[in-house]
Amino acid sequence: MGAVALICEYNPFHMGHKYQTELIKSAFPGKTLVCIMSGNYVQRGDLACADKYTRAKASCICGCDLVLEMIPPFCISSAESFAYAGVSIASRIGADTLAFGSECGDINTLKRYAEIIISPSFTERMKELVEEYPSLSYPLIREKCLEEHSLDPAFLRTPNNILGVEYIKAILNQGIPSLSAFTHKRLDGVKSASQIRELSPRSIYANLPCESAEVFRIAEKDGIFPVSSERLSSAVIYALRKATPEELSEFEACGGLEYRMKAEAEKARDINELITALSSKKYPSSRVRRAVFSAFLGIEREHLKEAPAYTNVLAFNEKGREFLSEIRKTSRIKIFTKPSASLKDEDEKIRAQSQRAAFYDSIYSLAMGKEGVYFMKCSPFRCFEK
Repeated sequence: MGAVALICEYNPFHMGHKYQTELIKSAFPGKTLVCIMSGNYVQRGDLACADKYTRAKASCICGCDLVLEMIPPFCISSAESFAYAGVSIASRIGADTLAFGSECGDINTLKRYAEIIISPSFTERMKELVEEYPSLSYPLIREKCLEEHSLDPAFLRTPNNILGVEYIKAILNQGIPSLSAFTHKRLDGVKSASQIRELSPRSIYANLPCESAEVFRIAEKDGIFPVSSERLSSAVIYALRKATPEELSEFEACGGLEYRMKAEAEKARDINELITALSSKKYPSSRVRRAVFSAFLGIEREHLKEAPAYTNVLAFNEKGREFLSEIRKTSRIKIFTKPSASLKDEDEKIRAQSQRAAFYDSIYSLAMGKEGVYFMKCSPFRCFEK
């Protein structure tokens, strides 16, 4: 049968995602579309606008065959770590293609950038430039290095080109010749997920496919959409005020950011005020958000150096169910349908990652107004035609 993997967030599932789903299914007829979706946290360093099961339900109703979770902390990490984790899951479930959208829409261009960036000459020059320009952010230093290697420095200023290059880097670095990359040009004239999240609920629904909109309407009526990090403001500010700069440096806040974070936490009244105060040319808001949440949640850098030891099933249709049955014995990553089962697994690494993920999810459930074990009791959404 074969499978096409799609690493995603669906925060929320919008018109562009619907277009992408239909395009990939048309390009790869007969193959199972497996979506490896962020859990309750997203890569930009924030809570997802709706919980993982709600977002998975919307995507499955809109055409995805199987939705697997990229567990935290991998889903709330840098583009490089996020891509590495997603590609690792895709390869170990046996997917033969990784599909993604990009601003350029040209796979050869993306491959060229990826190959040069992982080359020894580029890596060494980056180290030199970091020492030469300590006040510049990593993206700006990378642009200087790209220019020196006769590449367009503006190419990696767009989010999907960045992720596309990171996906290909991950495939190359992990040595996965069996996983081919496929890209398509992102649909123009459609609001992005970040633009949609800024809208009022009524306007949000107008920018979603009908099926997706209905899922989120029900979630809103149930009081679980939208979910905002503002609900955790007091807890986040408290945790940062309580910590010392030395303790903060154990997480993503380092290189001087730990001192600024400590100082600004003493003055900030909420999380948005804190993020604004900490954001700068050297530290973009997404980098600051990840640093704040890593300190708040206790995400150690060592935890991000591992590959995900397992994944959870969030939603599936009949085709997805058949694929799951096929790979149960061949998958090189443990797949759980019952979330609590991973806590009791015989594999020590699975248990350790599961305990951490359960804690992160219990914090998310606090922002939802739910009990700490809420997600331990959840089951995958089954999308079967009647």
